[in-house]
Amino acid sequence: MFDESVLISEKRITISSLKVWKLFASSADYITYEGSMTSPGCYETVTWIILNHPLQISTKDLKKWRKLQRTSVEEKEPQYVAPNFRPLQLSYGRLIRTNIIIKKVEKVAKDECGRKGTSVRCAQLQTTPTLLWTADQN
Repeated sequence: MFDESVLISEKRITISSLKVWKLFASSADYITYEGSMTSPGCYETVTWIILNHPLQISTKDLKKWRKLQRTSVEEKEPQYVAPNFRPLQLSYGRLIRTNIIIKKVEKVAKDECGRKGTSVRCAQLQTTPTLLWTADQN
């Protein structure tokens, strides 16, 4: 999947046989929300899309991913694409949307830190069933 010769930003190669659809899960179920970057600045300019089923990557490709740089030229101290620079954050009342059909319409859920009190409800928006998830501000 990764080409060893392309480790720095702005380097170009021609890919003749990439089948992009093979990179994604066969399920079209996902969750999306407005969030922030994971690197310093942490600007709230990102729409995160989380697939319902994880994508698999080989150990070999993961090692190559960790070598990718976001710097445009080779430097003494290169800046790498991964890892994230901050821990998981609370949702802080953000609206979390999904096209995943849920069976139980109303229930008490736990937030990402395991605290109870987050409400989950299902609403119909246009023709797509959408899960609305809002976290308490406690």
